Amino acid sequence: MQDDPRLKNRVFFINDSQLTSDTATGVCRKKNSKNITLGKWLATTFPAHMFHSSDNFPVRDPADFNVPYSKKTLVSSLNYNCDDRKEKKINRPVQVTLPNKKLLLTWKGDGVLLILRKIKPGEKILPSFKCSQNNTETEKAICDSNVLGGWDRSMLEALQKAIRGTPEADNEVDHFQLSASQVNDIINFQKKWLIERNKCKDDKACIAQQYNEQVDTMYDIALSGGYIPKPQTEEEKRQIEEDVLYFSKLTKKKK
Repeated sequence: MQDDPRLKNRVFFINDSQLTSDTATGVCRKKNSKNITLGKWLATTFPAHMFHSSDNFPVRDPADFNVPYSKKTLVSSLNYNCDDRKEKKINRPVQVTLPNKKLLLTWKGDGVLLILRKIKPGEKILPSFKCSQNNTETEKAICDSNVLGGWDRSMLEALQKAIRGTPEADNEVDHFQLSASQVNDIINFQKKWLIERNKCKDDKACIAQQYNEQVDTMYDIALSGGYIPKPQTEEEKRQIEEDVLYFSKLTKKKK
């Protein structure tokens, strides 16, 4: 998933006791840690074959994950428990500290491995547009935030993928060929979203939510070959909320 724009440019805040991110509503608290070789940790975290346990594959090559270290490198593995209030579930990411001070982080429990670097003091993550005194109120808020600057860069990449009609970053899947009218529809769809984003004015939480949803939507458009989803009606939104509440209650009963 190295070319997934939803995973690039994300910002995490890590201190001695917890981790938070710009992609979740909950807090991740440190649980326990242990020392392990990098190859063994990768084998345990990402089994080489879904039908076998990691015991059958005692090591994995870090080069397969674009991690420039030997499989014998000793690392510190740190577990977290995250209570995501929005998604009503527990996420259990694992953090590994590399010798170059970069971090590996499993995220969302779905086979994603992030490679993180420390943001230097005073460093700015600039958005895709130029920051100046002539920016709108919303654009100034984006320029003032590393989190929002990262989201804007992800937004541009997701838009480019949608316009190119690229379903996957995978050589086994052919690119979709979009017509000129499809590309024009996607651009107009994005322009309408910009109007909605700008209604947030300088409310950074509102802006982040707008980016989060639109990057997801634009990536879905890329995967679907240019299909733009129709806006949900109020009845559809109500039904989805009822379904989520129903399944949430079922889960609690099982526990």
